Amino acid sequence: MKKKNISSVIAMIVLLGLVFSAAFAYFSSNSYILGANSTTNLAIDNSEYNLTVSTGSNLTLNIDTLYPENNTVMGHATTNDTVSLENNSAEKDSICYYSIYYTPTGDTFNNSHGNSEKELVITGSDSSNQNKSFSFDLNGISAKTKMYGGFIYTNSENSNITQTWTFNLIHYSLSSVNQEEHLNHSYSGQISFEAEGCHATTPTDENLALILGSNGSDADGQNKWAVVEDHGIRYVGQNPSNFVWFNCSDLSNQNASTCERWRIIGVFEEKYDTNDDGVPDTEGDLIKIIRNDSLGHYSWDYKQSGVGSSTSPWGSNDWSDSQLMMMLNPSTFLNSGYVTESDASPVHNWSINGEYVRDASRNIYRNMGSYFDGAKTAYKPASTSPSGWSSTTQADASTFKRMSVASQSMIATTKWYLTGWNTNAITTSAFYEYERNTSGTGAVYNANRPKIWYGKVGLMYPSDYGFATNGNPNSATYNRQGCLNYYLYGWSSSNYQENCADNSWLSYVGATGNTSATKGTKYNQWTITPHSTIDNYVFFAGSGSVYGHSTYLTNAVRPVLYLSTSTKITSGDGSYNSPYTLAQ
Repeated sequence: MKKKNISSVIAMIVLLGLVFSAAFAYFSSNSYILGANSTTNLAIDNSEYNLTVSTGSNLTLNIDTLYPENNTVMGHATTNDTVSLENNSAEKDSICYYSIYYTPTGDTFNNSHGNSEKELVITGSDSSNQNKSFSFDLNGISAKTKMYGGFIYTNSENSNITQTWTFNLIHYSLSSVNQEEHLNHSYSGQISFEAEGCHATTPTDENLALILGSNGSDADGQNKWAVVEDHGIRYVGQNPSNFVWFNCSDLSNQNASTCERWRIIGVFEEKYDTNDDGVPDTEGDLIKIIRNDSLGHYSWDYKQSGVGSSTSPWGSNDWSDSQLMMMLNPSTFLNSGYVTESDASPVHNWSINGEYVRDASRNIYRNMGSYFDGAKTAYKPASTSPSGWSSTTQADASTFKRMSVASQSMIATTKWYLTGWNTNAITTSAFYEYERNTSGTGAVYNANRPKIWYGKVGLMYPSDYGFATNGNPNSATYNRQGCLNYYLYGWSSSNYQENCADNSWLSYVGATGNTSATKGTKYNQWTITPHSTIDNYVFFAGSGSVYGHSTYLTNAVRPVLYLSTSTKITSGDGSYNSPYTLAQ
């Protein structure tokens, strides 16, 4: 697909800021005053995004108290706001990101007597996509806080798109708590939109339009899911319709007999290879997918001390020379894939000697690339000693289906991030920052272990697991934002497990349908991210949380990869029974 030139794309975004003011009294009426829209131009440039917004409307709410039942609306006010994007270049597709913030301008609202139930909330919903919605609890909010991250997309056929947001300020009555402390108080704040950035898109129009329009629930209404913007465009919820046929032996006849079901994690701006030299050179939006089922339960790495990068008898957490990487990736990435953060020179000097990957006189792995090459026998990662190979255990043939030739050409060579941190007691967003070393804070065990890797097949990141939750939309504490505000290790506690972990589809392996009853089974699953202070520890997702343990132990392996920009979605609706089909 032709590379888009984003410097020529000019967009206009209409962003209306709102001021909410709430006065509590027993006998009063509802009223509001709305101001006019304000407009700003949004310039998209190769080197700098000139994104500015303005605020403008006032909303005043007086609440009637009618002594309703517990958790019933006591009073509310409603207003609408629009976000519109006009693409003046008919040949370009573009996507813009924005955030919705709340800033208190008066007293901080605190729940009555430390009550944990929601009392005062702001809800928002986009009428052009009803599952773009949020509920934001105002309890304890004393400074500007992000409530929601949104996105808006245009293409050559739809160059002027408008999203209409409806916001409600809602006060709930609670029979279990005395709420009189709020009477005759005024709580005011401002809702504002801020543009985050724009760029031209690299997936086909059909791909992005399908994914951005996805949202829904299952037949019994229990499995609610949506697509959100959060460090990329992601599917969230317990069991979304994000299935895609992949690894097909016959692309002209895609079904359960010829293909595997994989699932779309989302769309992300990543660096990928366009020159077929194994080194990513171009940045663009790529669709990221993960196998629905596990390949089996395998070690991440089991090299003994002195073999490769291992400094202990329990393996190494350097993905670039791990046995699992060698199982999943073609042998062409043995040397070219190992790079430092600053240059593209090989870090290690491995070689293929017959059927073995060797380091000096030692065998490290048998039949590298066996996941790609069906002519090779696939072997499990297994213990190696300085004197040679110590295991010949084969992979489980019942689950280990090889990558078809037709699907190999659909996989992009991309840049993967190999930094981590020294604890799992951090939030999903913090994991994301450490994984990508965005501010130089991500770390590896020692200076010999690379911080990036170029290759075909990897594993999910801990942040993928965390960001995939939709939380409990009916809870002020355990909604999606509440889940993301809590550290991932804490998701193993009962309330967070039930509301956060259980509503992340990446918690489950092997979904057999689209309902909450067919979401799959929880297994411990490897991620690609290392622990930075323990030489053989890697993070894994399991039991409702993210933990770290030794690479020689066995967990479920679910390959993850990015589709090439030439790969198109041709049919299907993403459901389990009608997965998206792919073609080039």
